[in-house]
Amino acid sequence: MNKFTLAVLVSVLSLTGCVSPEQQKAANDARNYIVANSPIKATSKEQCDLMWQRTQYFITRNAGMKLQIVTDTAIETYNADPNKMGVATGSAIRLFSSKESCEIEPTISYNLYGPQLDVIKTAEMIKFIKQA
Repeated sequence: MNKFTLAVLVSVLSLTGCVSPEQQKAANDARNYIVANSPIKATSKEQCDLMWQRTQYFITRNAGMKLQIVTDTAIETYNADPNKMGVATGSAIRLFSSKESCEIEPTISYNLYGPQLDVIKTAEMIKFIKQA
């Protein structure tokens, strides 16, 4: 989701009373964290593999859908039923920069009239992965 769409969504929800000022600030802080820290970079094969394992663990624990794809370069849950609002899905891609380094770009989304990036959960996931 691009920044404009995210800003419009937060603004609309805020105007309708669905998002408190605290929630809006948390979402903005999370969005800023994601922009500053994504993709996640690993400098060794061991670090890259550990971060990839942590990515899969976080997605498994926090998505409401089962894993559909798990490879060395992609993790993806099944898509949420369009009729079930608020169901979380997760995905991540891993790009090998060299034999020893990689970049990981993870996301957690939820179903709200179509998939929407969950900026708070995605920021939490990036922090969790970087603890490796």
